[in-house]
Amino acid sequence: MEYIRLNHDELKSYKAFTSLENGSYTISYEDLDRVLKIDFNPNFPYDILGWEETSTSSSDASEEVLTTKATKLKTLKSDYWNKKSVSDIKLRETLKLQSTLVVSQVYLPKLNKPYMSSMLSIDQDKIIYTAVLLVILLIIRTITVITVKKIGKKSGTTEARAALIGRYVTVILVLIAVLIETFILGVEPEKVIVVFSVLCLLL
Repeated sequence: MEYIRLNHDELKSYKAFTSLENGSYTISYEDLDRVLKIDFNPNFPYDILGWEETSTSSSDASEEVLTTKATKLKTLKSDYWNKKSVSDIKLRETLKLQSTLVVSQVYLPKLNKPYMSSMLSIDQDKIIYTAVLLVILLIIRTITVITVKKIGKKSGTTEARAALIGRYVTVILVLIAVLIETFILGVEPEKVIVVFSVLCLLL
């Protein structure tokens, strides 16, 4: 299904021809010009050793045969679901993945430790700035609402009107926060507005 979506083919069932040889299972889709060959260990535990996919990419100019290969280099038994921190990058070397990673003819640079550390530090700065901004705005809102209520009592303003003024103040503070967060996070204002709109409802 993923192959069909990526190639914008019609989503339907396609005839497939399969063949099984010693340690090799081949699936051929003639209508899609695609052949998938899976190499596996014929003995227990029948683990996959590699695979090769060949397909045809057609364009207005010509047709190009694309081949993607993957081969298992090393096996490591560990609690992989816990290996997700920067310090676990060294496991890539154990798995012989210290070089560039090739995925469907797209070359991805190796994520080294200094690069990951710098990215994490940037994100931490943004989180700190955002937290400080929220605290400041919350303090300003609290002081403003209390002040409005005190003035309302002295001037005879109803509690409903005072609450309405507090809402107006909250909206103005949210708009200010959206503008500041746009610069801090470097994202589109629409995405920031959604987050602060939820906070506005909670407040």
